[in-house]
Amino acid sequence: MLSHLRKASITFLLSLLSILCKSQSFAVIGDFGLDGENEKRVSELVKSWNPEFILTLGDNNYPRGEEETIDDNIGKYYSDFIHPYKGKYGEGAKKNRFYPCLGNHDVYLGEPTPYFDYFKLSNNERYYDFIKGNIHFFALNSNDNEPDGITYDSQQAQWLKEKLKASTSIWKIVFFHHPPFCSGPHGNCSKLQWPFKEWGVDIIMAGHEHLYERLNVNGKYYFVNGLGGADPYDFMKDEEDSPNSQFRYNEDVGAMKVNASIDKLNIQFINAKNELIDETIIKKNKNDFFDSNELIELCFDTNLKKLINDEDEEPQYHPAELLYHLPNTALKKIPVNLKHRGNFRRSKENCNFPPLTLKLNETDTKGTLFENIHKLKIVNPCNINNPSYQQYIYQEYLAYRVYNLITDSSFRVRPAIINYKGKESDTIKIFSFLIEGYDHVAARLGVKEVDTIPLYDTTPDLNQPPYGEIFQYMIGNKDWYYPDHNVRLFSNLEQGDTIIFPYDFDLSVLVDAEYSHLKLDRSYRGFCRSKKEFEEAFQRFNNAHDKIIALYNNFPYLDKETKKKTLIYFDEFYKIINDSSKRQKEIYNQCSTDF
Repeated sequence: MLSHLRKASITFLLSLLSILCKSQSFAVIGDFGLDGENEKRVSELVKSWNPEFILTLGDNNYPRGEEETIDDNIGKYYSDFIHPYKGKYGEGAKKNRFYPCLGNHDVYLGEPTPYFDYFKLSNNERYYDFIKGNIHFFALNSNDNEPDGITYDSQQAQWLKEKLKASTSIWKIVFFHHPPFCSGPHGNCSKLQWPFKEWGVDIIMAGHEHLYERLNVNGKYYFVNGLGGADPYDFMKDEEDSPNSQFRYNEDVGAMKVNASIDKLNIQFINAKNELIDETIIKKNKNDFFDSNELIELCFDTNLKKLINDEDEEPQYHPAELLYHLPNTALKKIPVNLKHRGNFRRSKENCNFPPLTLKLNETDTKGTLFENIHKLKIVNPCNINNPSYQQYIYQEYLAYRVYNLITDSSFRVRPAIINYKGKESDTIKIFSFLIEGYDHVAARLGVKEVDTIPLYDTTPDLNQPPYGEIFQYMIGNKDWYYPDHNVRLFSNLEQGDTIIFPYDFDLSVLVDAEYSHLKLDRSYRGFCRSKKEFEEAFQRFNNAHDKIIALYNNFPYLDKETKKKTLIYFDEFYKIINDSSKRQKEIYNQCSTDF
């Protein structure tokens, strides 16, 4: 008897573990229900992903939510996901995989009887919840005619608040039709600006505006996605008038694709041409070392003389003790290993202090700031006796930060004041920065490092935007080339596309190091793309312009002259990418067709 119970318990636990660890994939469409070519294109895109289920963000049945149009607007394209399905387009699904919410066109005639008759949903069908794997979903009714109200203190809101409080799911996602924040023609829906963050919601998704926009409001992501089939709208607010807006798109219809695991949501918007337009990664682990750009002070206690003098072709790791403490916490001590790295800066002929590799042991870092980090690069000033070299470090650190503003597919960095304490020497105290390790990037983005680099097989996948190549041009860096000089290649696990991660910018015009032999000027070294692809990438840089300028203006350590010169240099870059004749001369005519 006990043996059977034990087996049953083990089976149950294994089943539960399988559910919790399973990665999920679902699609999100908004303002889609308009029988025609646009809806057809989006439905074909969505079906090509083979999602587990689909969420809708309202306006399922244009123009008036009538019974006569509902099957042509929905079932014609998505019957394979609907259960029970009683329409004329096939047999439907064996279990329901279609979860709509009410839009204003669905309630155009008042009571949405065709909607209620067509779908079988839980609760009162106007708003409801369901759980899929790691995620608890909450569909709300944001229409003014909702009997239970749509304000934060309404009966509907109290239902949500209590449901969220009782939920034990890892992720909690709320979706409805009218966006609380947006830059479209309808404007913000202030009645829906509920305290979602305080109630424990992870992301909020809405439609209504026929465009795509990603916003961050007080650290919480809001997505507006109304490009499921209806014609796109123009944006009505400039970015400076919409400070929460992070990304916007309205050039074609499309859908959102979401991949969810225990610790990460990967949210993409893909247009009907199957082009990746936007990607956002939200992590559940809030203690990631690289989530913060706050300056941290560290101390390495080691045999400094032996470490610095190790200039062998294959330098050894040297034992050290890493010490740090955060405000109101006790001093932490972690045994670590350090070794020389790099080429030019490692040689004493060029520099008197080397860049280093920091290696950590998983068992020693548990419960510390460095948990889940195995290896990091440390970038130190090349010459610790010359103040100019400290400015070079500031500039190189900021270069990484600039590229972080362009794409998440980049190495993140963390600034640090580092004390190197030797056994028989004075402590050296310098500003340095730490670079995210390859394994950390792979775990964060769901990619894998490309270990074997056959030149012609890994020339950059031209499905990937040329962000890295444009960025190298922006900072005037010529110290890189494909496939493996100061760029690291990763492969997207799902599509298999090659993604290029640039690093090591000290020989660029931006850093302007006196030891650089490449400081001539900008020249474009990337591969050729269509003008449309280039222009879409340039728009990404334009969208980040104000944030880049603010990054430099708010960085306190860079001297005024260097800062002024840098902003002028960036201004020249922006003049080039926003002038058609200059783009033609400086980029289109210079790009490489040698694949």
